[in-house]
Amino acid sequence: MDLVAGIDSGSTTTKAIVLDRQEMIVGFAILPTGADSRDASQKVLGRVLDEIGVGQTDLAFVVATGYGL
Repeated sequence: MDLVAGIDSGSTTTKAIVLDRQEMIVGFAILPTGADSRDASQKVLGRVLDEIGVGQTDLAFVVATGYGL
C-alpha cells in the first residue's frame, strides 16, 4: 500500500492521520498528550494503524509537527 501518515503533537492532544495515494483519509486517531509527547506520538500512530489493519512497514513516510516535538 502507498500510505502516508501525519502526526501533530500538541500540548493537550496528539493526533494522527493516514492518507492513501489519492489523498483520501483512511484513518485517524486522537489521544491526550500527557507528560510524554514522544510516547503519545507512538501510541496515537499505533492506534490508527491498528484500526485500519496495517503496520508501520506499510507507510511510505511519516511527517510530524507540533508543540511536543
